[in-house]
Amino acid sequence: WGYGNKVGSHLPVNYPDYVDTNSVMHYDPEGAKKLLAEAGYASGLKLELALPKSYQIHVDTGQVIADQLSKVGITADVKIMEWGQWLSDVYNGKKYEMTVVALSGRLDSRYFLKRYRSDSKDFVSMITGEVDSLLDQAGKETDPAKRKEIFKQIQLILAEKLPAVYIQTPHKIFGLAQNVEGFRIYPIDIYEYKNVSFKR
Repeated sequence: WGYGNKVGSHLPVNYPDYVDTNSVMHYDPEGAKKLLAEAGYASGLKLELALPKSYQIHVDTGQVIADQLSKVGITADVKIMEWGQWLSDVYNGKKYEMTVVALSGRLDSRYFLKRYRSDSKDFVSMITGEVDSLLDQAGKETDPAKRKEIFKQIQLILAEKLPAVYIQTPHKIFGLAQNVEGFRIYPIDIYEYKNVSFKR
């Protein structure tokens, strides 16, 4: 415990193109109630929350989210699903209202953000197409400073439109004996054991 950071973007915090957008999206229960009332849900809103059973961290996180949503008048109907059903219905079928899942990283920011293209097969695509041309520009741009600015624009759009909300980047903490050498961890959930050895 104690390693938590507020996630302020749709890119992981360790990416060079990361922009902290916490000032755009912030915790405001009273504001949420007001927005619900303006949208015609003053008496409450019920949404299904699909959670993959095989990942306890997502089930636990979903339960916390359901509790927090209830405080502003949103009832989360929690549906715990087998992984295969989650992949079929949520990831591939896009038949869901809310879900909690982890997304593995990509080494290039464009590949991480391209899930938001309007023609993306990914389950969190933005059908409005607001980031399509920016992603196309980023794919053609070779100047790192210009690419960084494009990714900043994309992150600010995503912070305003919120097609997804990133709430955590779990830390990976490993305990190794002092005589273990050669263990490597990569930022895309890959653990390399091929060079592991033990000092005598």
